[in-house]
Amino acid sequence: MAPTKRKIWSKEAMVQAVEAVREKKMGYLKASKVYCVPKGTLERYVKDGRPAEELLEVKLGRRPTFSPALETKLSKYCLLMAERFYGLRCADIRTMALQLAAQNGISNPFNKEKKEAGQKWLHGFLKRNPSVSLR
Repeated sequence: MAPTKRKIWSKEAMVQAVEAVREKKMGYLKASKVYCVPKGTLERYVKDGRPAEELLEVKLGRRPTFSPALETKLSKYCLLMAERFYGLRCADIRTMALQLAAQNGISNPFNKEKKEAGQKWLHGFLKRNPSVSLR
């Protein structure tokens, strides 16, 4: 699969282009050519109104379901259960994830019929928390 062509411009160039347009030094088209940034993205960032540095903190991909604090809490619970010789299965962690989301009122893409999180979520969780082991 070929690499994507998303966000291949430099952040510093985008900040300079946004500031140049906001200070009326040049227009969108000229700034996009001078600083080698996409014109549409430049327009969106200028119209947003936030400081240029804040605009560049956007991450690609799906937003995580849990905050890092909640995910740490879940991983610590899994480790605690392992210390007590009660190893958790994949299904147990997936069910606990759905329960944690429900308790904290977090909207989630998990399967409500099966009452558990998906396999892709579990795979990502285990990648982010390599200390968690399964039975």
